[in-house]
Amino acid sequence: MPKIPCVAVFDIGRTNKKFLLFDLSLHLLFQTSSIIPDITDEDGEPCEDIQAIVHWMKQTWQQVETQPEWEIQALNFSAHGAGLVHLNAKGKVISPLYAYVKPFPEEIKRRFFQTYGPEDELCLSTASPFLGMLNSGLQLYWLKYARPAIFQQISFSLHLPEYCSYVFTGRMCSQFTSIGCHTMMWDYERKDYHHWIKAEGLERLLPPITASRWNGFTRYRQGMIPVGTGLHDSSAALLAYMRMDTQPFLLLSTGTWGITLNPFARQLLTPEELQRDCLLYLLPPTDDEPLKVKASRYFLGYFHDQQIEKISTHFQVTVQEIFQQSEDLMQKHPRLLQDQQLTKVDFVKQPESLSAFTQAGMAYIAALSSLVKEQVNALRLAAEQATHLPKVYVDGGFAKNKVFMKLLQIHLPHTSFIATDIPDGSALGAACHVVEPLHREISLALNRYLSEER
Repeated sequence: MPKIPCVAVFDIGRTNKKFLLFDLSLHLLFQTSSIIPDITDEDGEPCEDIQAIVHWMKQTWQQVETQPEWEIQALNFSAHGAGLVHLNAKGKVISPLYAYVKPFPEEIKRRFFQTYGPEDELCLSTASPFLGMLNSGLQLYWLKYARPAIFQQISFSLHLPEYCSYVFTGRMCSQFTSIGCHTMMWDYERKDYHHWIKAEGLERLLPPITASRWNGFTRYRQGMIPVGTGLHDSSAALLAYMRMDTQPFLLLSTGTWGITLNPFARQLLTPEELQRDCLLYLLPPTDDEPLKVKASRYFLGYFHDQQIEKISTHFQVTVQEIFQQSEDLMQKHPRLLQDQQLTKVDFVKQPESLSAFTQAGMAYIAALSSLVKEQVNALRLAAEQATHLPKVYVDGGFAKNKVFMKLLQIHLPHTSFIATDIPDGSALGAACHVVEPLHREISLALNRYLSEER
């Protein structure tokens, strides 16, 4: 029986850890996952168990080596980029994988900006709003001054995607998708680590930056296969779309947040964009220079869930019934969605306003209209233009919401909105990144895949 050539990806999410195999036409062949319980750091705060993650990855790899139907040709990783793994001179992990939701001490923040601020100027130059431990550069600063005993033992600090690659190759590197994702490390104008990183002596802890996709080789059965550097998960997901469509587009990724990504951005962040919760990402280089991605965020799913809970309670109906009623109304009265008065309701702040509606579906359309108006403003920010927007791919839960998609179209009638459903997008992007140099037909395969989804 012939073996199927494929590429392997470990996708390390905050909750789920996945291992996936894709064939060279990007069809998913195999997937397994694990939920690894949190442990606690020295403060009693929950954090991921990095030792358990490594054990699971190695065990999974040993198991897949025994499966005769697969012939793995490359391995890569996608992972959330806000985690740093700290190693001593022998390459041993010496601290917890601190959670990016861990509180950042106010006194450390004050000391940092007194030394390197003003805050607005530093955040603007690094294209990173202050997000505490979510700014991974500040994790190093925090360790230096709040945990000096640990800090003095650190010889190397790797972002989580690159650490996963190190586990399999024994080689250390830094790469742009991790450096550029709200780390407060990178000076986007100078295209180098920010001066505060160098002034604090932190650059020596960061492995050399590579522009390559590869970080060495790992043993597979009786031979060796190439291993990628690993990628920040949001950036990896975007790469899958970029391999499919080379014309300007935006990606609106929906869930708890509505995150708009513009990989065709030309401008650095403006003060107004920073104040409105925009930031920049970096993608792997083309022509030796990393690509900028402008991103905007809106708390879409969170606000949506608050509104729909109020509607459900008031009308004593299920969420599914609310969705069905709103779709029925949209079909029967298509002009209803164009009523400008519908964008002025907030049932959380003004629950009494629900009494103006006779059915849940109508109240939901009103609430969703308000949310879509704000989401469109966020789209315009990332697009760097207020009028004509290019095509917008919409993925995540809201891509299946027919009323949401119709309202987007009403607000931006000249924009093409394309709902997509690409499961495991970050893993797919990581697979694309290492397979493309080996098999150029992968771009065509991805194009066919997304065309079928439309």
